[in-house]
Amino acid sequence: MKMGAGLFWGLILIVIGLSIILKVIFGISIFRVVLGAVFILIGIKILVGRPMFHMRTHENMVMFGERVDTTVPIHNKEYNTMFGNTVYDYRNLSKLDDLHTKVTYNTIFGNTDILLPDSIPVKIKTDAVFSSAIMPNGNHITFGTSRYQSDDVMKDAQLLEIEAHVVFGGLNIKK
Repeated sequence: MKMGAGLFWGLILIVIGLSIILKVIFGISIFRVVLGAVFILIGIKILVGRPMFHMRTHENMVMFGERVDTTVPIHNKEYNTMFGNTVYDYRNLSKLDDLHTKVTYNTIFGNTDILLPDSIPVKIKTDAVFSSAIMPNGNHITFGTSRYQSDDVMKDAQLLEIEAHVVFGGLNIKK
């Protein structure tokens, strides 16, 4: 996720810098060039009748949609929600595949609900930026980091470790 956001903002800054240089040195307005290119692409799309760009997503990514996931969380997996709504319902889960399972959830401009079983100990670290993140104990953060650990966490026992990042979105973790 960090690479995608870094790439996006990096390209935006490069385009802004190039537009300033082109305007000052050559008197070319990059805004007019981009606007013309957008109109050409829209015209081609209307003629062809199908999307020109297809975003590839994988099973762990929800973009502009909704999903309810009841599968067992997999160690070192990353689940992403962008401009969508995802519910991870683990309430019927009695045991994990691994003794220690660490999972990362990223939510950007979307909403993620994580429903946890009472039978599995959890350790949660949440980072929120201009968001609403609610932990199982009721703690609510909008900016910063919050940690939660269930009372039944023991050494050398099953543990679900969750790392969650939410930016301009909502995260609700219930046990």
